[in-house]
Order: sequence, then C-alpha cells, then structure tokens
Amino acid sequence: MKLLLENWRKYLNEGQNTSDGWETEAPQKSPAPPPIPPPPTQEPDEEESIVRHNLHMLDNMPAAADPIGVGDATNRFGLSHFKEEDLMNLVGSIPTLRKNKIVKSIGLGTQKIVYKLDNDHIFGIFQHGYGGDKYSDLGWYASIQDRQFKGQSSIDEPAIHDYGEVPIPKTYKERLKYVEMSGIIPLSLNGPHSMGGSMSESNLNRLAWDITQVTKFVKASLHRGMLIKDPVSLDKKVELVQHWWRNRKGLPFAKEEDIFDIEVNVLSPDLTMNLIKTLVRLAVRLKTTHVLQDIHPGNLGMSIENPDEFVVIDI
Repeated sequence: MKLLLENWRKYLNEGQNTSDGWETEAPQKSPAPPPIPPPPTQEPDEEESIVRHNLHMLDNMPAAADPIGVGDATNRFGLSHFKEEDLMNLVGSIPTLRKNKIVKSIGLGTQKIVYKLDNDHIFGIFQHGYGGDKYSDLGWYASIQDRQFKGQSSIDEPAIHDYGEVPIPKTYKERLKYVEMSGIIPLSLNGPHSMGGSMSESNLNRLAWDITQVTKFVKASLHRGMLIKDPVSLDKKVELVQHWWRNRKGLPFAKEEDIFDIEVNVLSPDLTMNLIKTLVRLAVRLKTTHVLQDIHPGNLGMSIENPDEFVVIDI
C-alpha cells in the first residue's frame, strides 16, 4: 500500500510538469468593471451664475418680468442695505435658488412675493406670513406635504416640493422663509379653464370681485353656522355651505351679515361651488376663518390636473 501511494504521488508530480492536459492553470481573474461615474452635479460657476441671476431678479427685476409691480424685493424685505456678498450668501442658502432661475413675478401680498421658476414651479418668499409669530405659513405647507406623503393629498392644495427658512445675515434671529410648489396655475397667469383660460384685465377684476363675495359668504356661514368646531365630516361641512349658497336669501343670518343680495358676475355656478369647497376646506383645516380675510387672485390658482378646481397658494 505504501509503495502504491508513493507511485501515485510521483505520477501526479510528473503530470504537473507536462503539457499533456493534466496540468492545471491558475484561475484567471475577471477584468475589473469600469468605475461608476458620479451623478452629474452643477459646476460651481454654473451654480454661482444661477444665484447671481436670482439675486438680480430679487433686487432689480426687469420690467418685462415684473407684470404685477413687485419692484425691488430686497428693499421690500429690508435687505437692500446688505453688501452683495451677504446677499449672494443669503440667496445661495436657499436650495431652490441654487438650481432654478426666477423667470418673473406672479403674485404679491402683504407678506409674500410669489415667482415662477424656469422649471414651471411656483416659488414664494416671505418673512412672517399669516399671523406673524402666532401662526407660521411654514406649518401650513408642512401639513400639506405630510398629507401628500400619506396619500391624503387634496385637489384644492398645491404639491409642496420644498419649504424652509434661512437666517438673514447680521440680524438678530431674523429669518427669510420660502416654499416651492407645483400642480397649480396662478390666476394672475391664467383664468379658469371653462372661462377660456386667458382673461382680460377687466374680467380679472370682475373675477376678483366674485371671489371677494364668495369668500365673504363662506366666512359668515362658517362663523354663524359654528361649523369650524362642528364634529360633522369635512365633506358634510362643504355640502352644507354650498346648500346655504343656493338658498342664501332664506338664511336667517344673511341680512345681518350683509350677504342677502350677494351675486357673482363672472363665476359660473360650478366654479362657485368649487371655490366654496376650497375655502371651506382651508378654514376648517386651519380651524379659523381669519385665513379667509385676504383671498384674491394673487393667492389663488387653478389645479393643473383638474383645471376648474381652485387651489390656495398663500394664506
């Protein structure tokens, strides 16, 4: 047996030194895969160019891009005395304004200025918003985005892409707040789809009057009907106010609230019902009718997916 094993080892050793097919080659390594290229990023110079463009639009917007007369936004926000370097740092600290360019102004309120970006999104910038320190617009945008993440989004609300606030340099706790949204066409750009979309200035003024009348009615209905705290469902509250609108001349509080003879001149019955739905939902969600005090074409728009549905941009 010992001799047999020695002969076998000798046979194997001899086989490794021959080229008759018995030898075993060292395994060949597969070629390394090519490196995965990093995701494309904006060049520093390109990002700086975008920030500089946006600062120019905020500081000295060309007349052609300023149809609503925003003018010098940096002055409106009390930033005009800052050095250019500080303003560049401020604008560059807002993620949206590092990636997308402001195209033109489309909305102006007491607290907020709204712009259109080159990605067709809507960008709003403000300092305090509704209610000053008592209530934050950012909280409203956060609640909308939270419902969207949960699959509970509503056609009467914009799609929120980003929101936040950044510190204003060399000030004591002053913040500049912003929001980026989409899914909406502001009324300042286009009217309701069923009204032909494009509106003349006179028709836009008539629409603004109708919005004021409907808003006044909804506010009175929610207040007198005690609907903010009523435990019935949101849809039921909407249906009730819509019913009251159709029968408003028989309401016990109509004369007292000076809404007995309210009429609309431009809005169709369907559009009026859609506007009532949007306003009731807004006030009930925020649990206050104060948000209805400043509703106008500058902070209202129409849904892109549902062209005759009203969407509130700003409160």
